[in-house]
Amino acid sequence: MKTLLVAVLLLVGLTLLCDEPSFGWYAVHLDGLQMFEPFLEGLIFVIIAGALLLFGLFLAVSLVGALLLGFGAVLFSVLFIGLHMFWPILFLLLVIYLVAGGGKQTAS
Repeated sequence: MKTLLVAVLLLVGLTLLCDEPSFGWYAVHLDGLQMFEPFLEGLIFVIIAGALLLFGLFLAVSLVGALLLGFGAVLFSVLFIGLHMFWPILFLLLVIYLVAGGGKQTAS
């Protein structure tokens, strides 16, 4: 949600800062006549800026998601391998703990 809010604020900021240049960039002229109205040119700019921001948001979220997934997989595999290698020792420690009375001592 925070990332989406930042993306929307960036879109509004880009629209407000680049409003005037957008009229010059996307103006299509035929024989000296403007084909698009200034409002439509601004709308086209907002759509292009929004598409670029959504692409950047998707890229950032997918990269962070991939890193978190990879980190989780490595952590799970290390835990699984550790348990697989040391299960006999852990089993013996559990048996000793249970036979010894669970660490409880009787009062004399």
